[in-house]
Amino acid sequence: MATTRKRAKTTAKTEEQVEAAPKKTTRKKRATKAKPSITNIPPVQVNDADLMWEELRNLPIEMFALPNQRVEDYLMRVAGIPNELYLKPNSPAALPSFETLLNGQTIIRVERTAEGDPINVSYPKYEMEETDLYIVVRRFVPPAEKPEYQLVAKMQAPR
Repeated sequence: MATTRKRAKTTAKTEEQVEAAPKKTTRKKRATKAKPSITNIPPVQVNDADLMWEELRNLPIEMFALPNQRVEDYLMRVAGIPNELYLKPNSPAALPSFETLLNGQTIIRVERTAEGDPINVSYPKYEMEETDLYIVVRRFVPPAEKPEYQLVAKMQAPR
């Protein structure tokens, strides 16, 4: 019994000594990283494909007669050219539904007749092309505004 008391006393003393003794701090200071400021952050470049995906991703799509279906549930965006949106369908049934959805997206523009009278002309907002692996979506450009048609018109114009 005497030995256990001694051990208990010595351990109690050491605990008291440890508590009473000043603590040494041997912590090393961490190297602080420079916090990025607003001026150091590069501007985010948004291209036309990003804008088209933001417009299309949350539109409702008619798939399997289920309610609340969105485009991003059935089509996955793939990296591609900045002015074209490349999509990969998760299901082959997504293609006709997506085509129907795109045909419903139209733009109404005011144009002038030869006499100068304004008329409203409806154009599709997007044009879609199907390739072997992807669906390519582009903004619709009226034929009169396409550069290749303008070049042909200039060549055919009488001099």
